[in-house]
Order: sequence, then C-alpha cells, then structure tokens
Amino acid sequence: MTKIFPELSKTEINSMNASIHFLKGSFRRLDRKKKEKVFIIGLHKTGTSSIGRAFERLGYRVCGSFKSYKKRYNHTINRADLFNELKSEVKKFDCFQDTPWFIFYKEIFQIYPDSKFILLIRSEKSWLKSIQNHFGKNTFAYHNWIYNKKNPIEDPSYYQKFYKKHNQDIINYFANNSNFTVLKLEKDFNWPKLCNFLNVKCPSDNFPYVNKAKNRRHSFSVLTQIIKKFTKLMP
Repeated sequence: MTKIFPELSKTEINSMNASIHFLKGSFRRLDRKKKEKVFIIGLHKTGTSSIGRAFERLGYRVCGSFKSYKKRYNHTINRADLFNELKSEVKKFDCFQDTPWFIFYKEIFQIYPDSKFILLIRSEKSWLKSIQNHFGKNTFAYHNWIYNKKNPIEDPSYYQKFYKKHNQDIINYFANNSNFTVLKLEKDFNWPKLCNFLNVKCPSDNFPYVNKAKNRRHSFSVLTQIIKKFTKLMP
C-alpha cells in the first residue's frame, strides 16, 4: 500500500503531506497505470505548492522539498552527494517539486530525457516580494547554497538577476522540446493548461491555490488532520 501511497508511510518525510487533494486523487492512483515522471523546475514561491497539490489531485505520487538531506547536512552541502540521494527518490514518486529539484534540471534530463519538465514563473515584482516575505533576513544553509546570497532584502537586485537568469537558462536549454512547458502563476494555473500538457483528463473541481493569502488559514481542513493521524497508524 505504501508503494502506491508513500505519503502513508510513517517513515516518509520527502513526500507532500496527505491533503484533501490527495484524497480526491486517490482513485486515479489506484488504477495503477504507470505515470511519466514530471519535474517542476521553477524557483521558490512560483506556485510550487499549488502545482504539487494539483498533481496529487491527478493521482501522482508527489515528492516535495527534499527534507532528508537538509536534516543531515544543515551547514555543508555537497552537490554530488545531494544529487545521488535525489536519484534514489525518483523511483518512489511520479512528480517532483520544490527544493532542490530545480537546481538539477540538466542532470535529471540526462538520466530521464523522456520525462516532462515544467518551469513555473510569475511576474518578477511579485516573485521578489514573495521571496522577501518568505526568506526575510533569516539565513538557511540550503537557501544560501542555492542563491549564493544570505537574503533578498539586503540585495534585491541580485535576486532579480538570479530569477531572470534561472528562467532564461531553462527556456534556452529546453528550446523546441515538446516535453517542456512554461506555466505562469497569474494566468496558466488551471486544469486545461496543465492537463493538456500531461494528456490526462481534467478534474471537475477547482484548481488548488494553496498559498493564496486569503486561503492560508483554510489550507488544512479537518479531513486533512484526520488523514495525518491515520498515517501515523500505518506500518
């Protein structure tokens, strides 16, 4: 059971937590049809959580931020070691989003060239504001390693340049690749846009927008809490 639903394993820490979207998508997952790998390669605060929930709704096993490495290597991060550990997770999941999957898109493509890749973007101004609110002046080894700067409040122009370069480098790298697409948070987060790219049937319910400010306090329903308690009972 935990092979189909890794979220239910009490030892699993890298998958996205079970949610109402996970529950709604469970029947699609039970059909046992093999799903292609999908890698979300947009930076932090580009809608990764919403896309992750959308993939849960579509029946994909979703790996979120790679927490197991971060817990062990809080101060020193070795790129080769980190990527080797990431590769071990690819067999367990269908969709991959958040830290640090977007850093390794070239290495991943070399190993899984038939996978799909999705670059998430949003307006530069709104991204910078969101990343400033998210990071603040706090320092995290993981984030410092990715951005090569301590925080976006002290040097916003650096983060803007980093954001634009990351996006353009990816667009150039996947030019003319039919397994690659760009989704803009402000206009492309909808079922037709995503499902047409994946060639899957659109759900009938609304597309999940997890981190919209007005929805944050409702992001975990009573049902979600029940699911979390249930996972602790699984072997």
